[in-house]
Amino acid sequence: MRYILLASLLIVGAVGCGGSSGYGEPLRGNVTYEGQPVPRGDIILEPNSAKGNSGPGTIGKITDGRFVTPAGKGIVGGEYSVTIRGYDGKVDPTAEPGANSPGNALFPAYRTEINIPADGTEVDFDVSEK
Repeated sequence: MRYILLASLLIVGAVGCGGSSGYGEPLRGNVTYEGQPVPRGDIILEPNSAKGNSGPGTIGKITDGRFVTPAGKGIVGGEYSVTIRGYDGKVDPTAEPGANSPGNALFPAYRTEINIPADGTEVDFDVSEK
């Protein structure tokens, strides 16, 4: 009987630990440039330790104006430094066959800072020239 009780407690404890710590919650959103969705690119989110955020960082791929961070590599809320690189998605005709080029850069690497709420799972970015 003790073993059944112990096993039950372990199962309940394991299920209870599956809560939303932020690490497993992907962050998703839209990225636009000059009012249009960014065709290809990436978004890098780094915790801003100078402002007290020691959470994880992550990278998401931008496809047709949408990004999502990988499952299990989400973020916690707080201050983040964000870098966005956007490309036109047009294949370079001189590239080697099978090359996975995102195309030509639409803008220089765009950097900004953002405070993401602890329960935030959706954030949009409008890249504007500074």
